[in-house]
Amino acid sequence: MSLKVIKIDIEGHEFEALNGAKQLIYEQKIRDIIFEEYNHNPYPNLVTNF
Repeated sequence: MSLKVIKIDIEGHEFEALNGAKQLIYEQKIRDIIFEEYNHNPYPNLVTNF
C-alpha cells in the first residue's frame, strides 16, 4: 500500500494522528503530509518535530 497525500485537519490532534501513522511514515508509504498546525506556541512544537 502506498499513499500519495494525506491531509490532516483535526483541530489540535495532529500529533495523535501522525503517531498512529508512524509505521507508514517510517516505511515511506506516504509521499506527502499536509497539516495545519493548531497550536503555534512554542515553535517548533511536538507536531513539527515529529
